[in-house]
Amino acid sequence: MSATFSAINVETRLEIRDLLSRFCHALDRNLPRQWNDIFTPDAVIDAPKLGRFAGRAEIAKIPDMVQEKGGGAWRHFLHNIYIDLADNGRDLLIAAYCTVSDWRTQGNVIRCWDLSARITRRRGLRIVALTLTMVGDERLSPPKATSQTISD
Repeated sequence: MSATFSAINVETRLEIRDLLSRFCHALDRNLPRQWNDIFTPDAVIDAPKLGRFAGRAEIAKIPDMVQEKGGGAWRHFLHNIYIDLADNGRDLLIAAYCTVSDWRTQGNVIRCWDLSARITRRRGLRIVALTLTMVGDERLSPPKATSQTISD
């Protein structure tokens, strides 16, 4: 049986969106218990610009890193979420865009990542593997204000 988009029921789609929302909230609000519950014990996060984090002990460090760098003002948004069945017919594959805004600068988008994840059902939905690939090379800068004169 080939994996098709329509093979995933609405209830499962809603569970996945809830899991991804919990991912963002736990990360942004530095909620370690909730953060760890999102991942399987053997999960791996690979973010070439940030590092590789294998297992819950390593993954547990990420919210503190985000708090330290973002001063509690960063917010992560996952959108354009695409869900498909993995080849094994049990796990789910997720593709999404992850934008990060900084509310110290009026919510300007400071980073954009392509996110891909493998999700499994082990005591509920859990992330097994997650890869983040930065879009662009550097931190995005807010647009510079320009003055223009409108003449008749």
